[in-house]
Amino acid sequence: MAKGLTAWLARKVRYHRAETALGAVAIALAAYVIVYPFTVGVFPPITDLPFHAAETSILRHYTDPDFHFREQFSLNLFDAPYVSMYLVGVFFSWLFPIVTATKAMTIAMLALMPVGLAIMFRGMKKSPLWGLLGLGLVWCTLTHWGFLNFMGAIGLFAMTVGFTLLALDRPTRLVTIGLTASLLAVFFTHVYRFPFAVAAVIGTTVVMYPATRRIRPVIVPLAVALGVFGIWRVFRRATLSSTPEGLGVHWERVHEIPGHLFGSYLGPTELELATRMMWVTVGLFVVSTVLFLAQGRWRKRGRRATWWGIGVTFVPLAIAAVTWAVTSCCP
Repeated sequence: MAKGLTAWLARKVRYHRAETALGAVAIALAAYVIVYPFTVGVFPPITDLPFHAAETSILRHYTDPDFHFREQFSLNLFDAPYVSMYLVGVFFSWLFPIVTATKAMTIAMLALMPVGLAIMFRGMKKSPLWGLLGLGLVWCTLTHWGFLNFMGAIGLFAMTVGFTLLALDRPTRLVTIGLTASLLAVFFTHVYRFPFAVAAVIGTTVVMYPATRRIRPVIVPLAVALGVFGIWRVFRRATLSSTPEGLGVHWERVHEIPGHLFGSYLGPTELELATRMMWVTVGLFVVSTVLFLAQGRWRKRGRRATWWGIGVTFVPLAIAAVTWAVTSCCP
């Protein structure tokens, strides 16, 4: 089996040298942005990281009588399902000391941002290299505070959209498993993002129906994920309030978004870099649009291709609009 895999990789590299080289550059760039900062210091300046390390250590040594964790804590992993990140940490703790394992756990959560976007763009029939845009969002205020499961859930959310598009376009068993796993991963990473992921899958299916004429490929993944969510709702203890109170529209919060995303450090440098990154993204969008029009890629398209192009343009815009609207409402 190993020889067969090696031969398959060799063929891929031989016949797709340009794509392989670009992929290697993309991986190196992602490693530099996400991994390299953790090699600079022993203890990264992330506020909640000691808490995450402690919880990972508790799970890792819970049955070890030398640590006496069973005498101090009880495990209720289903009450507030944020457990996926800590399971990743426990896995790494079997291989490395707890500090290194916590860093690896953090890297895995942050890497979900570009990986999830890459799968989303792949589902849109675009280059997965566009996922590199996610690197600009990796080191934001959420990361500096230590909201790592939130960051991971955003990447997983994009991943569910990508797998939904792949399933609707050319359904396979592997893609179905990917969509199911990504929905469950959102649930067990950050439960408050789960309803948005389900809504995104359903909304994407509706929007893409004129192009795909398919609904069935998303039914089983949704049924499995909603079934797990239903079991959680029935058997969980009442530790989280799920009833919103005093919802209202607060448009002034929109102006607070830049500061909340890139306002961790004193001085204007961070916001200036974020603004520059935003304009680079806008510039890439403008250049891509001009090339699309200049090359006339919309011509001689069939009905399915036309509706597909409309759909994959509308879906991310709709997700952004909904996110913008939710940001403007607060309890």
